[in-house]
Amino acid sequence: MNSRTSNATKKPTTTSRRPRPQAAPTDPDQLADALASKLKINSRGPPSRKSPKEVRTDSMKSINTVMQALTELGRTAWKKSASDNTSVWRSRNAEANALASTGRENLAILREMDDAGAVLEIERAALSVVGKLAALDMHEAVREALKELKTPLCKALKLPIPTEPRSKFALITLPLPNHPIE
Repeated sequence: MNSRTSNATKKPTTTSRRPRPQAAPTDPDQLADALASKLKINSRGPPSRKSPKEVRTDSMKSINTVMQALTELGRTAWKKSASDNTSVWRSRNAEANALASTGRENLAILREMDDAGAVLEIERAALSVVGKLAALDMHEAVREALKELKTPLCKALKLPIPTEPRSKFALITLPLPNHPIE
């Protein structure tokens, strides 16, 4: 057999048309239905939810760890203002920035919990962090921490809450109380 006859005996191949994919739904109801059809609901819930007390405890522990680490950083005689370009300075600078950020995040968590009995403790911890940041010449971090500290501290001390800083001393001053000082 030659190649011509073998090709002639083969059955012709057919191609089938595949259906075109439908356009993605653009109507909000169609989108919601499409999402709901693919959604699997698990009845177990999230893996582990912490109680408010556990969250508070973890945040305070984290703040204490931050303060201890900032103290240790101070013992190395590192200062942000030194700004030499060595790898040791850059490493400690990154560590200090991370510690300042962690402290701010955990203080924000504690402030959001709205525990009236712990407001002064939270702000005392915030002031301790501010002091340690100031000792390391981390002026921008101090400024941000003082901005975040002022309103909750005024609320706790029942002082008028300042609206706009009007002077360069606004971050380090508190308004006079509305009632007589005893």
